[in-house]
Amino acid sequence: MSDLDVNVDLSASIFSGFMDRINALGGTIVELATNVDAMATAMARSNNRPRVIPMNASAVADANGNAVLAFDPCAQGRHWSVRRLAVGGAHWVDAAAGTALISVGSSQTQPDNAVPITEVRDYAPTMPLLAFYDSMKEMAIKGGQMLIVTINGGTSGQTYYGVAAVDDNPQ
Repeated sequence: MSDLDVNVDLSASIFSGFMDRINALGGTIVELATNVDAMATAMARSNNRPRVIPMNASAVADANGNAVLAFDPCAQGRHWSVRRLAVGGAHWVDAAAGTALISVGSSQTQPDNAVPITEVRDYAPTMPLLAFYDSMKEMAIKGGQMLIVTINGGTSGQTYYGVAAVDDNPQ
C-alpha cells in the first residue's frame, strides 16, 4: 500500500466521519427549528390571550336618589368582554337602596333620561349586585363604547361604587 492509498483511505475516513457529524447535526438543527417554530406559535397564542383589566367607577346619588357610574371607555380597535361586575355601597354590608340598570353605550346616560333598550345588558332590582358573565351570558363592549350603571331610586347623597373585570382583546 502506497502513501497515496493511505492518504486517500484516511481522507475518506475523515470525510465519512465528518458527514456523519453533519447528518447528526442536521437532524439536531431540524429538531431545533421545529421546537423554535412550536415555541413561536405558543408565544403568539399566549400574546393573543386576553389580558384582564380591573375597572372601577363611583358616583354620588342626586336629590332624587339617582346616579350614573360610567366606566372608562374601551379604546378604538379593542374589544372587551365583561367577566364580573359588582355594584353597591362602599362595603358589601352597606344598605344600598335602589335599582341598577346595566348598559353599554357610546356616551354617558343621565339618570333621568331613558336608556335605549338596545343598550341594556342587565338589571338588578336590588343591591348589592354581584354578576358574572361568560360566553353564555356575554356582555361585549366595542371600541368607543363604555359600561354604564344607572342607579334609580337610591338614597340621596349616598356614594355608589362599581367594580368590574373585563377581558381586553384586539377587535
